[in-house]
Amino acid sequence: MARFRYDGARLRAYQASLPDRGTRAETRIAKNAVQNIKRRAPVDTGELRDSIHQEGGLVVATANHAGFVEFGTYKMAAQPYFIPGLEATRGDFIAIAAQEFKP
Repeated sequence: MARFRYDGARLRAYQASLPDRGTRAETRIAKNAVQNIKRRAPVDTGELRDSIHQEGGLVVATANHAGFVEFGTYKMAAQPYFIPGLEATRGDFIAIAAQEFKP
């Protein structure tokens, strides 16, 4: 007959660690996204690239012209960098989450 042993203490300890694990994963994923986005950002003066940073788990580009460059205007073609950089981070998301949430 098979035996099953439930260790509630280990499960509770893992459950208690989830918020910290989530924060670590979020921060690592955002860091990777910043690197991918900066690599793709077009550079004239460097202001746009230098304005890309993370705030906790968020990635932001604070240069005034960031949106115009990403989406274009009626006078200027789009030069997408932000969304392609996020898409390049998609694979990292799974790997990092698997590492951080491993029991």
